[in-house]
Amino acid sequence: MVRLQHQVDHLPEQLLQGRYRLLIDYLIGLEALVPDAIDESSRSIYAAAYEQPGAVRASNAW
Repeated sequence: MVRLQHQVDHLPEQLLQGRYRLLIDYLIGLEALVPDAIDESSRSIYAAAYEQPGAVRASNAW
C-alpha cells in the first residue's frame, strides 16, 4: 500500500505536510545500524531538506 500511495501525484506531499520529522525519525530507526549516532541537529537538517518542494517526488523517483 505504501508504494501505491507514493505513485499518486502530490499525495505523498499532502500526507507528509508538517510530518517530515516523523518520517525521518522512523526511517532512521528502521534503517540505521546505530540510530542514536544521528543527532537531533542532523535529523532536523534532513527533515528540512525533505520538506523542500519537489524533494519527495525526487526521492520517490530515485
